[in-house]
Amino acid sequence: MRVAPSLGAWLALALSCLAMPVRAAEPAAVLRDLDFNIRLEDTPFSTPVPIRPAGDFTLEVHVAPKPDWTPRKQAIGIVFYQPDGAFYRASAMHWNGWYTIISGATTDQMVNPIASTRCPEGTPGFKEGFRLTVTRTGKKISATINGVALVEASPLTEAPLAVGLDVECLEPLTSMELRVARVTFQPLAAGPGPEFDPDGRVAYARTVMVDGKRCYQIFLAREDGSEPRQLTQGETDARRPAMSPDGQMVAYEARRERSADIYILPTAGGSPVRVTTGGESYAPRWAPDGKHLLYCRNTRDGYRVFLAPAQADGEQQQVEIAYGRWADWSPDATEVTSAHFVKNVTQYEWRLLTTPRDEKPDRSRFRVVCTIPSEKAVVRSLAWSPDGIDLLFTLEMPGGSEMYAVGADGKLPRRYPLQAGVLLARPQDACWSPDGSSILYAASLRKRGSGSELYVMTREGRFTRLFAEPEGDADYADPDWWRPGYVAPLADGMRVALINGRYQVRYASSPQIADLKVPLESDFRLDIEVLPNRRYQPRRQMVSISFQMANPNAEVCAGYLDFPEKAEPGGAPPGAAPWVQIKGRQGLRRKFTNLAGQRLDPNDPTFATGFTLTVTRRGRALAVSINGKEIVTADCLPRPLQAVRLCIESEEVQEGPVLIIPKVIYRPLAVAAR
Repeated sequence: MRVAPSLGAWLALALSCLAMPVRAAEPAAVLRDLDFNIRLEDTPFSTPVPIRPAGDFTLEVHVAPKPDWTPRKQAIGIVFYQPDGAFYRASAMHWNGWYTIISGATTDQMVNPIASTRCPEGTPGFKEGFRLTVTRTGKKISATINGVALVEASPLTEAPLAVGLDVECLEPLTSMELRVARVTFQPLAAGPGPEFDPDGRVAYARTVMVDGKRCYQIFLAREDGSEPRQLTQGETDARRPAMSPDGQMVAYEARRERSADIYILPTAGGSPVRVTTGGESYAPRWAPDGKHLLYCRNTRDGYRVFLAPAQADGEQQQVEIAYGRWADWSPDATEVTSAHFVKNVTQYEWRLLTTPRDEKPDRSRFRVVCTIPSEKAVVRSLAWSPDGIDLLFTLEMPGGSEMYAVGADGKLPRRYPLQAGVLLARPQDACWSPDGSSILYAASLRKRGSGSELYVMTREGRFTRLFAEPEGDADYADPDWWRPGYVAPLADGMRVALINGRYQVRYASSPQIADLKVPLESDFRLDIEVLPNRRYQPRRQMVSISFQMANPNAEVCAGYLDFPEKAEPGGAPPGAAPWVQIKGRQGLRRKFTNLAGQRLDPNDPTFATGFTLTVTRRGRALAVSINGKEIVTADCLPRPLQAVRLCIESEEVQEGPVLIIPKVIYRPLAVAAR
């Protein structure tokens, strides 16, 4: 078999960072409908499995039939990644026969078999479809194919750092596809600590009959629409639910006649807690720290946006921070966007405005994202996509309503549907899926009166499906979609920019790059944690943050370099100790030159011991620190940034170690002076 799988993009493994109880009755689907296009020696492919891997569990891979498949040295398996860089894989494999096999890589990263069992005659394979069941119990891994051909071994030394699904094929005759229908997850009782429910939740408002009167109540359902559960009770209308970052609470507005206030309620059930008093407060949004709520209020001076603690009777601590009827946090939690209705000389218009967090309403501080000239239109909802690229909003007009998305650059709004023939009808309220791939919205597509249902549409507008079959003539509205582990920003604007990045160091490989979605206009600090690899041998490589500028295609890299045997062009002499360096180039095809560098002491950390690399950007200046000790600085960012990326580079490793970066933390600093 081949060398270790390359997993350059593990952003989706944020799901390993949050936890909540899981139902033990049946396995939960964690991956669905995966298609792998197999080409000659272009594998393995790796996909993160979004589970919390600390406890014991069973994963079952459902491989769909492919009658035209031709067996040629192929495997599909579950991989357990160890903190020391080793990994172990339990696979269903066709290799001169049909086997269940456990293999692993420790020192040299070559995959070697540990245990294997030949499958009985007639065991279904890739042509017929099968189930690969892999169980982790303490140090032991076991696997079966359709319940037979048991193989087991005990290679694990520690709890897995992460878990992946691998597909490998070395000798296909032609290009072909392999389909995995789903991967299911079942926690075992022996697992230490709480396990993890990988499925998300959708909160929404739905009408019910209470004492002969129709009113809205808050419901919670699984993200496939199943198992709906009513959270709120009573005659008061409960609208616009918002799930807390940890999924444990839901905030909503409770409206009685002309008065409305914000309440919070545990998603597990319980008594609601009132957050605001005074009425006319609505549309709550949780702050990324989970301790505050953003909401809108109709005051004597017009509509305003407030920030209040998510606790009982927090009226005295409410802070007015913006104008507007609707508001949402930017994905990095440094700004607030709101919809403000104003008169502009001769006409009325809506302005989608962005202002720094915790700023007083100061017109000079607002940045206009989009302007909508209309006296009769009404903006109904605002929602930033998780990647910060698109601002989604719905616009209600006489005779109908429409859904739009405008880019963060303020370009002309795009109206949905983007594809012809897509059902959209009259959208009212909309939100993004946690991964930003879909839009969940309320609309009426059926001829059954004015009631609305919930629908899911792809981001590109390719198709729309019904989220859940409505009950009777109930009206649905105000959806909010939450999924565990899509890491929300942390306190004070901090957030995880990358989780569980895993990079195989190879000889003269192109830089392995992970884009970091961070604000480019402000100052910030990035902390990159590099796990120790005690088997590491120094071989000329670098972990760095790349700052790319649009004009004239300049790039600056700041990071940690290990090259003990040769001199670095531009200043770094040969020696045994690694370096901290800032290097740059004018034009992306030109060679880098050394801008600043400093040799580390012999006792300073290395790749073998692990370290935290900190890169700080303040205006034009960059500073690089190792384990909190500032090493080198340079004034080298004269132009606006176009991209910020994590780069892993290597020049002299033929079969090198796997480098694991469990997380990159983004911390905003004061706004850069320009």
